[in-house]
Amino acid sequence: MYYKFCEQLQKSVFLGFDSLLHCCNCDLDRSPCFYFYYDGRKVNWKKVVAQKNRLQERAKKGKIPFRACENCCMLMNRDDWQDGCYINEITISHWTKCNSNCYYCYSALDKDRYNSVEPYSMIKMLKDMEEASVLRYDGIIRFVGGEVGVLDDFEEIIDFLLEKGVKKIFIPSSGITYLPAIEKVLKAGVGEVVISPDSGNSELYRKIKRVDAFDRVVENCKKYAEAAKNTNSVFELKYILLPFVNDTKEQIDEWIELCKRIGVQNIADDFEGYFAMQYPKSIPSKVPELLKYIHKRAEEEGMNICRFRYAYQLMHELETGSKKVANSDRNLKHQKKFVEKMLQR
Repeated sequence: MYYKFCEQLQKSVFLGFDSLLHCCNCDLDRSPCFYFYYDGRKVNWKKVVAQKNRLQERAKKGKIPFRACENCCMLMNRDDWQDGCYINEITISHWTKCNSNCYYCYSALDKDRYNSVEPYSMIKMLKDMEEASVLRYDGIIRFVGGEVGVLDDFEEIIDFLLEKGVKKIFIPSSGITYLPAIEKVLKAGVGEVVISPDSGNSELYRKIKRVDAFDRVVENCKKYAEAAKNTNSVFELKYILLPFVNDTKEQIDEWIELCKRIGVQNIADDFEGYFAMQYPKSIPSKVPELLKYIHKRAEEEGMNICRFRYAYQLMHELETGSKKVANSDRNLKHQKKFVEKMLQR
């Protein structure tokens, strides 16, 4: 049956620090949520999957599952949807503490608060899903909260997942601390580990991350790249395009050279999500051209490249016409002033 639906709605959950969602939509305020203000209480997972099944039935009738889904790049027309929903994609985001201080991160709004959030037990949550017979370990587990290096039970969670035979574990990290648990995942051949220096030199790195750790991150990246060799794991470096901060071809070229020195063959691009949400109708005109330029440089260097969610959604919106480039000096001045305020917070 041919209809428009979403793989994330069918088999994914996002376990946030204060809410539980069906997916991580680009705009978290509008994302499909099944527990607002989550406080660690036991979840009725059978009920969650039952809701997913109702969403699939809505989609079969030609209806949009949620308001947030309407222009999402993940909503696709296909004729090979399987009937029945389950959970085999879990995004773990139940902690917010981090050892970096990126100016564009949501946690920069109140660093003291976010660094003091106490996470609930993730292993207990996974066991509850098992008991409800809704969880499969044949998919992917993603960590996207704060920094895994300061998550107290990170290694315990990793050991639990590896024992269960999870097929893929996605781990973003600041790279500031070298983590044996990440090395273990890479050597097991089930890891996709990504670090986002967003720059090719220490000065720009400090401006963006607001910590002095560039050299340490570079050395740790070299170790991770070595650990991933001759395995099915992927270690990649990401460039988050930040308007008015790292948005020149020269800065991108310097980052590409850094990737080559580290010895990575896998790179990725993305776009700054908070900026995209603040300006849902327009972006600086150079942004789509620079995203294309990153892919062009990757092709020239024989590197593998993937596009992360915000950049993917952005290009999708430009193609569909729901977002346009800022075509006036007034718009650009307003956007630049917004970024300058973010850098000062």
